[in-house]
Amino acid sequence: MNHWQGRFRALGNVGDVLSRMGRLEEASVAQTERLREARQGGDRSAEAEALGALGTCNRRAGHLDKALGFHSQVIHTKMMILIAMLQPVRVKLTPHDLRPVLAIY
Repeated sequence: MNHWQGRFRALGNVGDVLSRMGRLEEASVAQTERLREARQGGDRSAEAEALGALGTCNRRAGHLDKALGFHSQVIHTKMMILIAMLQPVRVKLTPHDLRPVLAIY
């Protein structure tokens, strides 16, 4: 585990504890920093995880529009990961192609 991954994990733990304590504003700050770490590290999966945590913090705080925005970014990020994984197989997919799959959820 390198430095940013350890920091990412620690910020997630801090954010989770703060969220469970009801300190949602502080939890959002920790999760925002966690998102920054994931983006700087270039890890799209970690980015999706941090976006999901931010969505949960905002949902618990009653900021439903903001929560929806973060959760939408999770879906978009995971679609991009899937598309990147399929590229070596030479499958031509765009996010639009995955809409029927996402309609199930």
